[in-house]
Amino acid sequence: MRARKTIQRLRDLLQTPRTVGELIDAGIPKASAYYDIKEMSKNGQISRIEGIDGKPRYVLTSTSLQPSKENLQLIMEKMNDNHEAVAEQALEDLDELSKVTLLDNEQIVRQIADEFLTKHNPTLLRIIRRQASRAKNTHDNEVLQQYLRCSPVVRKIVSDPKQDPGNRENALLFLQLMNDEKLVDLSFAIISKDDPALNDAKPTQFTIVIESICISAAKSEKWRRKLYELLTSNNNAIVTRAKRILSQSRQSTFNPNKWPYT
Repeated sequence: MRARKTIQRLRDLLQTPRTVGELIDAGIPKASAYYDIKEMSKNGQISRIEGIDGKPRYVLTSTSLQPSKENLQLIMEKMNDNHEAVAEQALEDLDELSKVTLLDNEQIVRQIADEFLTKHNPTLLRIIRRQASRAKNTHDNEVLQQYLRCSPVVRKIVSDPKQDPGNRENALLFLQLMNDEKLVDLSFAIISKDDPALNDAKPTQFTIVIESICISAAKSEKWRRKLYELLTSNNNAIVTRAKRILSQSRQSTFNPNKWPYT
């Protein structure tokens, strides 16, 4: 909680350009000042300005909408408005804010997770994936724990061939980011079917990630046995896929950015 208060204090101070020394003088711990400035610069949250005295100053990157507690509370309230247009615009506001900063207010994070668990909305899934990535980069385990609650619903999206392909891919990448314990089982279940998302002629990131997971797992007896079983399928696409995964699992390395893996 102390770290979150420090970040919020930094944001307040960086409404106007300041040097690192000025931030420290204003009460920001020295270690936090240097680390957080570096991270916020990397994430595009702040800009560096060269002062005439030769000292760099930092200021919040200008955005049309600030992630203040008041703004976020309003957005979360309006996302459930009875008027569809109001709810849609509130969701777009949240989507935009999620691109520029980690939303780490405990109540807001819980609400975002709850909204997704209730609505299964693709935009909310995109938001939680983006926010989970930011939380992981900053080691914010409290935020990650809230989004972990979404995993069971996300698994269903990945496994459902009727879902929009882009939404399935986004869901898969979320599970991969979270090192989901069911990801290997899920991946093998998908390659065992005639799934429309697995297109060898024009493979998507979904296909490549699924097969990469299976290749890594295929070094174990359990999953190699499963691949042998798939070789007996009457579906040529499934057999071809199983052969490709078995072949790649024999290699010491493979390049998942190449297709086929050669």
